[in-house]
Amino acid sequence: MAAPLITLRFRDTTPKIDTIKEHIRVIEEKGSVLWGWWKKKSEPKYESITSKIEGKNDFSINIIDTSTNRMFIAKCKRTFSQNSASLDKSIIPGYYRIIIENIFFWFELTEIKETDYSENISKLIHENTILDTSNDKNFHYTEEKQRNTIKSTEKKDKSTIIFMSDLHFGKDYGFPVQDDESPLNKTKKTLSECIKHDLSSLDLDNDVAAVIVMGDFVTAGDWNAKTQTHIIKEFEQLSKILGIQKSDIISLPGNHDIVRYKEEDLQANISLEEILIKIQSSSDHEESYKLFSSTLSGHSISHPLNFKKTIPLKEVNIEIAILNSCGISSTIMTEYGFVGKPGLNILDEIRDMPIYRPSYKFLALHHHLLPVNQLETPQPGKQGKGVSMVLDAGHILQKAQESGIQIALHGHQHQPHVAQYHSLSTNGDNPVLVVANGSTGVKQERRPENERNTYCIFNLKERGAKLWIRELRTDGRSSNSVFEKNLNILPAT
Repeated sequence: MAAPLITLRFRDTTPKIDTIKEHIRVIEEKGSVLWGWWKKKSEPKYESITSKIEGKNDFSINIIDTSTNRMFIAKCKRTFSQNSASLDKSIIPGYYRIIIENIFFWFELTEIKETDYSENISKLIHENTILDTSNDKNFHYTEEKQRNTIKSTEKKDKSTIIFMSDLHFGKDYGFPVQDDESPLNKTKKTLSECIKHDLSSLDLDNDVAAVIVMGDFVTAGDWNAKTQTHIIKEFEQLSKILGIQKSDIISLPGNHDIVRYKEEDLQANISLEEILIKIQSSSDHEESYKLFSSTLSGHSISHPLNFKKTIPLKEVNIEIAILNSCGISSTIMTEYGFVGKPGLNILDEIRDMPIYRPSYKFLALHHHLLPVNQLETPQPGKQGKGVSMVLDAGHILQKAQESGIQIALHGHQHQPHVAQYHSLSTNGDNPVLVVANGSTGVKQERRPENERNTYCIFNLKERGAKLWIRELRTDGRSSNSVFEKNLNILPAT
């Protein structure tokens, strides 16, 4: 079989459906099968690739599942675009005939065989759905990695970054919004005002270089225009107070930001399979967050949700891996987190990157890497809701330690907590400090009993680092430290 012209990435997205087996079954019955390319809306149209393959006959393609380390090579009889009149529905696997309008491009395959898995192709394709593999000599992974990197701003004369999470703007937000003229705003201060006052008490209000937000901007996917306006105005005010730019706000999604199904759909007796296929084929569950994030920070909607960024401070750099832990697609248990290969590849990049300046290495995601509760209890009837751990936490922590990650931060369960992970069997001597941020903005009714709103402050210098987890009072009065300690870490050199 000739060298494959392209590689397509897929995942098993429907419960009890094995994508490859279903397509092979149609080939065995009909002689060929139509494979639909589920291009993400945020991806470009890849004209250079589609012009090369449209109408082409008898060539081979790779099909890769990076989540399970499987790869297949397939014989392609012909190709055609989305609206072709020659579409034969009888050779489309039955489980996704309902969403053929979402298919961007079709490949008619006559054979699918498993082949050796390629880590290089896995890293090159990253979170994209297609890759031109017509000339292996043109592949230089070191160049491709730039797509997974947010470019740094110039070095700042500042030494502090702050982390926050679980804001829950909308019905669950606990602070007044900007321009709120209600009587409530006379007794409560906005989030920006409270953060400014607290940083001033530590003499750090003019020392913040970046703000990292670890998900759950909203509640239950409520991305209505009013809520988004409230968020954007709050961060515009915070940026003005701190003297930072739009690009200095770094965000990642939480389980409330990327919602794969609506309760009303399940109550309307729409099958879970139909819901998941429609959403996954169009990637609608990611689009609202991506559009919001581009407005918030200026990041392109085509940029991956897993990426790394360099934050240049006065004396040191921060190399931070931003991981999307909302990767589950074939289950309604959205409270569970899953990062998978795209995020692990970012940790490999952090490990392999050259160090030109003393640098601290951070990791941030939404779901928990270590427990914060003494007992995790799934809620009866909620199909797994209530358990906070990311499913591949062990793999992430092991890779983090191997990659030299010193600090890992997350949000999710509205409880601040500090712990340490150190596997003696891992090729890495440094332990990983795991910091649960708690909730920065959710109202009291949504927080565990007696828990306060909190956020994290890191002051990072060449001679050492300090961490505060600080209480945020809605009345703007002086806050207390939930945790305050000089950390036993130094930057990598």
